[in-house]
Amino acid sequence: EERLAVNWDSRLSNSYFYIPFGSKISRHENFSVKFEIQLNQLELGTDPAKPFTFPLAVGLVNLASVTRPSFYRGSGIHEEFGPRGLVEWSYHADSGFGATISSGLISLDNQWSLSNTFPLEMQMGATYQVEMTMNAEAETLTTTMFENGEPFGPIKDASLSEVFGGPEGGFTEIDVDAFAIASYSDGGQTSPEFAGSILASGWLDNIAVQRDSPISIDSLLSPDNGIGVQVQGKSGWEYWLEMTTDFLRWETRGHAKSDGDQLIIIQDQGMVHSKGFYRVVGNRS
Repeated sequence: EERLAVNWDSRLSNSYFYIPFGSKISRHENFSVKFEIQLNQLELGTDPAKPFTFPLAVGLVNLASVTRPSFYRGSGIHEEFGPRGLVEWSYHADSGFGATISSGLISLDNQWSLSNTFPLEMQMGATYQVEMTMNAEAETLTTTMFENGEPFGPIKDASLSEVFGGPEGGFTEIDVDAFAIASYSDGGQTSPEFAGSILASGWLDNIAVQRDSPISIDSLLSPDNGIGVQVQGKSGWEYWLEMTTDFLRWETRGHAKSDGDQLIIIQDQGMVHSKGFYRVVGNRS
């Protein structure tokens, strides 16, 4: 069987296997992330100076955030080094505090809304099905897991009404734009007396990301009036019309902002091409 083999090695710098979406998913949208995972080997304390647990992680990321040089997952709530822009499932093997499954969101302002379920230990060689589902109206991320087809957990929900760190005034935004398997560096941990490190291997399979898209394309406008699309806009959203001729490079060709739930027209403002393919990208303003 073809599966994605994965190594998590915290001795190395941050590294990711990622699949970009081409647009951003907001905390105001409903979405879900599914995958299967199996761990075959896991060792803590690979750095003797960091003998405690450290997370191996899978989820959605804001690429610009997680690839910045000052990103350290282990720094926690930290103005400069703290992680930002994550929807994350992570496993923390037992190093004396109980094996823990964590899931939740971290905003672009380093606000944490994560739940920790413990003690809950993953077995080497067992296959786990994981699904994280965001209900935007309820402001809740629900996580379910199965072990070899049998219920595992239950996993605690993460609620955006329970936020730690960052600015006051409520959870802000995530703007995640890629699925990622994250092997985080164990550098930058703010509590050195509890610093951890990890070396683990396994595989992932059957990865799926689903979103309730706020974009509903009503019609393609007649070429006689110039190419464009008519979109069912949502209040407070902006939309960009993009075109490609090779599916490798996308060019922004038009933009519109919706002030209400109404039909809007996005006109192609670029040069005329003999052929091309269009898409509409939307984000909350």
